[in-house]
Formats: sequence, structure tokens, C-alpha cells
Amino acid sequence: VAIPSVTGIIQTTFEVRREGRKISVKRHGKSRAWQLLLVGIPATASVEGGTVESQPQGVLVTPIPDTDHLQISLP
Repeated sequence: VAIPSVTGIIQTTFEVRREGRKISVKRHGKSRAWQLLLVGIPATASVEGGTVESQPQGVLVTPIPDTDHLQISLP
């Protein structure tokens, strides 16, 4: 997934993979704050590299500052 800046230049990309009940996310590019909303997912079994907050749409995963990789396990 490519994320452009306000000027349209791609500064950050994310590589997201799901294998069964495991989701891995890798960020490539400039270090900026980011979050991941897993829509329709009510809970996680575990998250390496971040914290989880329940939202009406699903779970919101917030990486630890300067983290560029998340490992998420679903129940």
C-alpha cells in the first residue's frame, strides 16, 4: 500500500500479509506516526510491536514509536 504526501509524492509504503490467523505489517519509508484499523475484527489474541484499542469499527492497532513492523495474531 503506497501512502502519498500532501504533494502527491510517495513517502511511505506498507507491506501487509495475512496467513491464516497471523497478520504482519512492515512499513518502508519515512518514520511518521501511523495506526492500523482492522475493520470487522472484534479482538486480537496478541500484538507484537504495538497496542490495541477496541473501536466501533474493529480494533485499532497503534505501533510503539519508531516501530516499522507489527505481528498480529487473531483469536
